[in-house]
Formats: sequence, C-alpha cells, structure tokens
Amino acid sequence: MVLITLMIYSRLPYAPAALAARSLGPDWFLPSAKELNQMYINKTTLEAVSGFTAFSDYYWSSTEYDSNNAWLQYFSNGGQC
Repeated sequence: MVLITLMIYSRLPYAPAALAARSLGPDWFLPSAKELNQMYINKTTLEAVSGFTAFSDYYWSSTEYDSNNAWLQYFSNGGQC
C-alpha cells in the first residue's frame, strides 16, 4: 500500500493526507479500505496496546470511491462508505 500513497503523492503533490504520510517517513502510508476494516475488526486488541491512541470516529482510506471521493471507515460502528 506504500505504492498507492506514492502514486497519490506523485499525482497530487499537495494532497494533505498523502503529504502527511510521506512526512512521517518511508514506512508510513495511507491504508486501503480493507486494511482499515481489519483494524476495526481488531480495534479492541489494538486499543489495549500500551501507548496506542484510541481510534477517532472515522478515517479516510486510499481506496477510491469515485473520481472525487475515497472510502471511509467508521470506527464507532464498523460501517464503510
């Protein structure tokens, strides 16, 4: 998925999410909708790890919904749209 973030960055160098991920270093990337859903499935386990920050209500993914939008993962109820 690092490749997707790099593709977003190369096409839209001022895209805030891709810029933020890139600024954190080469190991950071924007997760896909499937990856975020796996994180939701494992939310309780992840949030139990010492030092892990609890999830916010929703997160954008790198998976395109259409030419103007990306999929969202809701961590309050597990929904995706």
